[in-house]
Amino acid sequence: MEKAIPNNRILSHVVKRVLGSSFLKANLAVFVITNLGNILSYFFQFVMSRLLTPPDYGTMNALLSLAFIISAPFAVIPTVTANFVARYAVHNKINYIVSITKRGLKLMTIVGIAVFVIGSLLASSISEYLKIKNLIFVLIIVGQTAIGFLSPVLIGTLQGLRRFVPFSLCISSFPSMRFFLGLLLVWVLGLGLSGALFAGLLAAIFPLLLGIFFLKDIIFLKINSILSNISSVFKEMLIYAVPVTFTFISITCFCNIDVVMVKHYFSATETGVYSVAVVMGRIAFYLSGAILFVLFPTVSAEHAAGKDSTKTLYMSLLLTFLVCGGIAVVFSLFPEFTIKLLFGGKYLAAKNLLRIIVISMMFLSFINVFANYCLARKSYFFLIPLLLGVGAEPVVVHLVHQTLERVAFSVMLLMAAVFVCIIITERFGRKYVE
Repeated sequence: MEKAIPNNRILSHVVKRVLGSSFLKANLAVFVITNLGNILSYFFQFVMSRLLTPPDYGTMNALLSLAFIISAPFAVIPTVTANFVARYAVHNKINYIVSITKRGLKLMTIVGIAVFVIGSLLASSISEYLKIKNLIFVLIIVGQTAIGFLSPVLIGTLQGLRRFVPFSLCISSFPSMRFFLGLLLVWVLGLGLSGALFAGLLAAIFPLLLGIFFLKDIIFLKINSILSNISSVFKEMLIYAVPVTFTFISITCFCNIDVVMVKHYFSATETGVYSVAVVMGRIAFYLSGAILFVLFPTVSAEHAAGKDSTKTLYMSLLLTFLVCGGIAVVFSLFPEFTIKLLFGGKYLAAKNLLRIIVISMMFLSFINVFANYCLARKSYFFLIPLLLGVGAEPVVVHLVHQTLERVAFSVMLLMAAVFVCIIITERFGRKYVE
């Protein structure tokens, strides 16, 4: 008769296996550091919800959602950069990495200036649509967005080189500094909504400075030889950027467009209540998002080396389910307690919305994992249901905007349907090609 293995030996074996996995260790480091930034990002939301009036809090989140939508087409920069840097890092082609980083910085500087000019010209129209009287608030957000275009190239290079700790520090620097600057400008100096928005503008500088510091060996490295085919490399990057752009626009719209439309259709106070539910629901989305930072370069490298990356996908989906599912259970069982704890009793009307929106964010997290896995492998069938879903979202919100609950529930059903359709489309699409 075989002897049973003691529980302490089983636990020791499991811990040893986990610590021995480079993928899990990298995930752990990125998860801890980036989510420290996410925690401070939510502390910023919690503090602002108490220091600002509900109308001002709703206005702040509507503007932040608009900023995410504006920057969505360019949020592809880290992903595209990381994919190509990871590929060239495998073959130790440093000259290509240097060229990609430097030229990318020059290009995004031009883009940032152009976005600021265009955004300033459209500021009055944006202010009118969102029912915001002070034009300065819109201009601050436009300025923050323009500055934010400079750091993604550096962040993508760090990710592609698998410098996960510096990468994580760059990612977390913006929310961390925004929190502390927000406390100073709003709580200490009493600047209200303008202080909350201006904190984001100043905080956008820090990822840029950190990125330059951590990549000084790349940025300040002089290339001795001229790369004759560098133009073809950037052409390939541009082609690859097309599906990545559509992906990021879709994910960003899924996560933000309902807040912008609620601000248009409902009162400022109702927008504040809906914003609280969305901000809390996004905890699941952002916490699980740290998994993608390791998933993408890992799958890119495995695909470039001709290895099977299915195990990486399954592990990422499991980790995402554990993170999102745990948060969904807590928020569903204790909605009043969590809202009171984080935002205060004046937002208790968000409790029914919270139960719905946290499930929406779990489905969106699944979509995000699957989309990034497919992008890393250059398989794009998932874009068909994703783009159709995003196109349907504003139509759905327009049709069901009688109550906030109907808006939230309809968006949840749409996200669930898109996730199921993505799995089906990708599976049958790959079989058709093969």
